Amino acid sequence: MDELPESLLLEILSRLDNSADIASCRVASKALNTVFPDLRTINLYCSSRKSSISLKKVFVDLISKLRIVESVCICLQDAVDEDFAKEWLPRVSQSLNSLSLSGSLYQGLRPSNVLTLVSVSCHNLAELNLGSAWLSVRNLNPMPMLTSAWLKLEACWNPEDWEISDGRKGLKTIRAYLMLVDPSLTFSYVACVLDQCVGLSVVSLLIHANVVDTESKSFMSECMARWPQLKWRWGIWGEYMKDTWITD
Repeated sequence: MDELPESLLLEILSRLDNSADIASCRVASKALNTVFPDLRTINLYCSSRKSSISLKKVFVDLISKLRIVESVCICLQDAVDEDFAKEWLPRVSQSLNSLSLSGSLYQGLRPSNVLTLVSVSCHNLAELNLGSAWLSVRNLNPMPMLTSAWLKLEACWNPEDWEISDGRKGLKTIRAYLMLVDPSLTFSYVACVLDQCVGLSVVSLLIHANVVDTESKSFMSECMARWPQLKWRWGIWGEYMKDTWITD
């Protein structure tokens, strides 16, 4: 391993999906430990609440040693909490251009303010991916560089929580994953977002594969009739399948 060029060692580390694996490689190889600060992407995946605390510590330790961080992906079984974000986000905020956050939907009585913290800190963020985390959208700051937001709309508890903010005026594209458990309620969520994102040009919606075809087509037609000025992309998603686009 020590004989390999640094560029190849860095390529090996960049192919690891989890910060825990990177930490293990640092211990196992002096050469890998030497080059790892040049990584520009770091991920944290945790499928167990019990191991969440220790893995968060590993993640914070690693990210504090990276020279430049351009992309962060965090997927947790527990809350995407503000205190955790404050431990690492200020360190990478200036260089970060892609951020993915996904956590447990049920996080207590109040939504997390992580998204507000992101809008205050990450001025160069271009891509934001929000999973089924309960995140507050109140008091967002403008994010002028942001051109893409991915979100599972039905993770929001109340459509009235979607207040008008300058942070959404700059959005050009949105991709959302929909369950359509209640199509009328889902449509109200979509309307709350799209009616306030005045700069949108492209909306990509993926409907769960288990939804009846007639319901999917009806929902598509209703959306396109409501917002004819937008370019629409429709697709199908599922837990164990690759996203499939049915229109483009």
